[in-house]
Amino acid sequence: MQISLGERRMKILRYWMKKRKVQTTVSKVKYSKRKKVADRKLRVNGKFVSKKQAIDILGMSKKEFQKQLKA
Repeated sequence: MQISLGERRMKILRYWMKKRKVQTTVSKVKYSKRKKVADRKLRVNGKFVSKKQAIDILGMSKKEFQKQLKA
């Protein structure tokens, strides 16, 4: 069975449209509890870190760091 050129173009067009639709939709949060926990965690450059690691990375004293956390 051979596919005509017009059918092939239609199939490719449907594929592109479906791919675009998937890319443009905003992703839904599946696990709201996990999102809440992640939002509370401390991050530096998008990575989760402990307070000690954050102080070392940012080069701050503990007092400066506490002030920044409160602000």
